[in-house]
Formats: sequence, C-alpha cells, structure tokens
Amino acid sequence: TKLPGLPMDADLKKPVPAARRARYAPSADARESVAAFLRASADFVGDPDLPLFTAGSRLMRAQYPFAPFEETTRRERIEASMPLDYRVKGDYAVATSQRPAHGFVPVLLHREGGLWRVDLVETWKNLFFDGEGKYFLRNSNMPYAFGLAGFGKGRPYDIEPLPLGERQLAAELERLEGATDVISLVRRGELWFRNAFSFAPAFAAYEAALAAAPDDPVVLQILAERAQYLGFPELAIPAYERAGPGFEMALAQAWLDQGDEARAAEWVDRALAEDPYDLYALEWKRYLAERDGNEEAEAAASAAIRRILDDARQPGNPVWLRFTPARPVFHPESTVQSGDATVHDHSRFGVTMTNTSARPVEIESVRLTSRGTARASGLGDVKDYWSWPAGGRRLEAGQSVHFDKLWGFTVDTGHEHVRYVFESCWHGVGDGTRQCRRQWVDVLPELR
Repeated sequence: TKLPGLPMDADLKKPVPAARRARYAPSADARESVAAFLRASADFVGDPDLPLFTAGSRLMRAQYPFAPFEETTRRERIEASMPLDYRVKGDYAVATSQRPAHGFVPVLLHREGGLWRVDLVETWKNLFFDGEGKYFLRNSNMPYAFGLAGFGKGRPYDIEPLPLGERQLAAELERLEGATDVISLVRRGELWFRNAFSFAPAFAAYEAALAAAPDDPVVLQILAERAQYLGFPELAIPAYERAGPGFEMALAQAWLDQGDEARAAEWVDRALAEDPYDLYALEWKRYLAERDGNEEAEAAASAAIRRILDDARQPGNPVWLRFTPARPVFHPESTVQSGDATVHDHSRFGVTMTNTSARPVEIESVRLTSRGTARASGLGDVKDYWSWPAGGRRLEAGQSVHFDKLWGFTVDTGHEHVRYVFESCWHGVGDGTRQCRRQWVDVLPELR
C-alpha cells in the first residue's frame, strides 16, 4: 500500500485546493460519483467538506479520525468486486456486486439536487460485520434495503434520520448547542446518531439529558436502545431497568447479548407472568431451553405454543390500545379550563381499545401512570373511561371501544413532556387466566 509513504504528521483532513475539487465532485451519473469516491480513497482525501458526500456524511467525516488503511482496504475490495451492479429506486442507489470480494461493502448514494452523493451514514449505521469479517444488514428499516438482498434481511429498527424540513443538519445542531432542556438534548443526540451516525457526541447528549432528568423513561429508553443496537448491553441493561416495567423482552435480549442466559430466562419468565399466552415470550423460552440443552423445558414451551396456536379462540391475540393522534402535542406553556378546574401541562388524545382475539374478554383493570421529566404520578384505574356496549366491561371478539379526552394536571408539574403508561389486564370469558400488557403514548411539545 501507499501507507509507508505518508508523513506521520500529515493532515489528511485538510481542505482540497479549488483546482483539484472537480476530481472529487459528485455527478448526475451514479457511476461517476462512485469513480470520484474511489479517487478520493486512493488519494487519501479526508476533507470533510467535500460535496461528494451527503450532509450527514460530511459531519461524520469531521467527527471520525481519517483511517488511511481502512480507506485503502475498502477501495481494494470494491475494485476486486467489479463490475459493480447499480440498483436504483427513486433518489437512492446501491452500487453492489454479483461476485463480491471478502469484506466487500456496497456504495450507497443519495441523489440531492440532481447529483449523486455518497451516503456513509446509512452505510455504517446499518451494515455491520460478523466475526469472519463479512458484512450483513443489521437494520432493514432503511431506504437502501431494496438493493441489499445479498446482505441478509435484518430486523427493523427505529433509527431512520429525523426529518428536518427546511432546516440544515449542521445549522440545527448548532442551534441546539448549549441547550439544557431535556427535549433539546435528546433531539441533539438523536440527530448525531440517526442523521450523522456519530455516537460519541450522541451519547454525550443522551447522558446530559439523563443527568437533567434521571428518571425520564423516554431518555432511558432511547439510551438503552441505542446502546443495545451498537452492541453495548452493559449500558442498555441498567437503563432499561430504570425505564420501568414493559421492557422485559428487551432485557432478555440484552442479558443474552451479555452472555448470561440465566438472567435472560428470568426476564422471559417475568414477561410470561404478565401474559402466559405471550407467544413471543414463549418462543424465547423454547429458544433458551434449546440453547441450554433442556429438552423437557423445550418440549413444554413447544407444547404451550402449539396449544395457543391451535386454539380457535386465539387467546394469544391481546387486548390492544391505539392512540389518536399517535403523537399528541404537549402544552406546558398554557392552561385550559375544564369545568371549574384549571388544567396545566395539557394535551388531547383518544384511546381505542380493541379485543384482537376471537373470544369475548372481560377487562379487569387499566391502570394509568404518568412519567416524564418531573415527579411520576399514579392516576388509578381508568377502565370506566370507556363505555361498554356489551355491559360488564366486556369486549366481544374483534370489538373496539373508544374515548377522547383532555389530559393534564391540576397543578403545574414542571414536566417538559409526559409518557402516559396504560397497563391493561383482562381474561377470557370462561377462562380465568389473567393477561396484562403495558402500552404508552409519549406526549411531546411541538418542535421549536
């Protein structure tokens, strides 16, 4: 390689002179943009401001050290995998290969302003490598998945770039610089993670948000999910545990990632204590028993799954809540009158409860709690907020009930946002097995 000829103190991120910038310019032809990318890699051009790259990628290149060996290796693998196969869908393109070399990573390009720009953010955010150095699609919820069939399917993760509207990414991050409120800190972290995949400043923002609101379930959940996605279960586990009930299966996955199958099994059992008909938890129980070589436990879990799947009443289908709108707006800046009461920190949303099973069920309770950046509060059992056409808090198979409500507090809580957590518990008519499920809706202020 050319590495021995590089001066040890070379500034690989220095700006490219104007006379040479055309050599690394984006093109209206995706092939020419890939050629420019390979030239930049061959010449060790680390200038983070090159318009050859997307806006998020430019920020990413500014944050990360420039690694000449990595640039050389990727270029060599691309060249060894030629000819490249270009797959285009709208404004997204994937330059992949029918005969990829070992360790080959496709080039992802996004068309902006009529020019194809290299998208490093979506490349490294979604393509991870295994112990053999082979790349696989970690996240299928990304705009280039149509062209990455050769890299597996991946699971869908909620880490797509946040929409910015007319705002520019760098300008929005600069606007949030120095902010101390939790919402701004979380947004700053999410922009660094989702839009620029720079997880050092992202986690600094998450940690600052957590310091400002140590029991905020939104911050705890985001920090846990991002840490687990990156392969840091030791960071995810304490955050999930502090975020409150409802993360049993996420904790099972995190403990398994940590290498502790016994602790993973404990959290699966906690999930099944909440809902013995939870098919996902039972599949996990069977899987862990198989890993452990416990044939008796594996057979018992398999039998339970078969019984539920073969039951025409479909008891594994839960009572499900749906919130409308899905993203209610939080109003801490004003109050409204509701009868004789002055309502602070208010919002409005409806809740639809649906019995998704094929049997009638009786609702035992719907316990509601609110959590946010200030003190949590228990709001009691709200099952009578709904009207029950069948009487007796009973839902027939497939039946739904709905109510719409002004939500808020009779005092100024100091919350910057609120998570309303609904714990619904029910049993089938003629079946005394209690099932419970937690769902929540995050009520957030409008983006300033």
